[in-house]
Amino acid sequence: FPMRKWRQLYASVTVPHNALLLSYSSGGYGPLKREIRDFLRRWRNIDCDTQQIIITEGTHHGIELCALALADEGQRVVMESPCYWGARNVFLAAGLKTRRLAWVPGEGHDMTRLPESSVQMAYFTGSHHYPLSVPTSRADKQALCDACQPAYILEDDYEFSGDDHHELLFDPDSSNRLLVGSFSKLMFPGLRLGYLVVPRALA
Repeated sequence: FPMRKWRQLYASVTVPHNALLLSYSSGGYGPLKREIRDFLRRWRNIDCDTQQIIITEGTHHGIELCALALADEGQRVVMESPCYWGARNVFLAAGLKTRRLAWVPGEGHDMTRLPESSVQMAYFTGSHHYPLSVPTSRADKQALCDACQPAYILEDDYEFSGDDHHELLFDPDSSNRLLVGSFSKLMFPGLRLGYLVVPRALA
């Protein structure tokens, strides 16, 4: 990674606008939100409003915001098995109960272990599964959501190739679907820069 050039760019932006960048803001720095909006439109075919984007300190922060704002202690989250351990730990730390359902590529989810009580949130990784690193299936995710009817659907678009957006469940016009992502893999992990895209009514 070109660290020297990065430091020069970082200084050229932060020093002249230091007071503005260190102040409170509504969901994040406006110009950055606009760039992320355009980035999502180009690379993920997602046409959302700038107001729907919330700047986070990475994926974990976005998942934590959803766990704390959209669920109460004791409510249930459905996840795939195997699952992303980071998301599971965030949900457990927030006092939520996780139900992990086995997922086999090409076969779908194990529907025999659906929770009997209501599901507050379903969590999926985006167009690629973590940790299996194989393409996911929109149809599989939709079938699970149809079966358990979660109040909210959170998708973690942690890795993509640019042409696999059709496997995402996320819809910027929906009332209950959210997308979390970061630039850790596109740039470098220490950047600690992510985003959360939420329904307009939640923004």
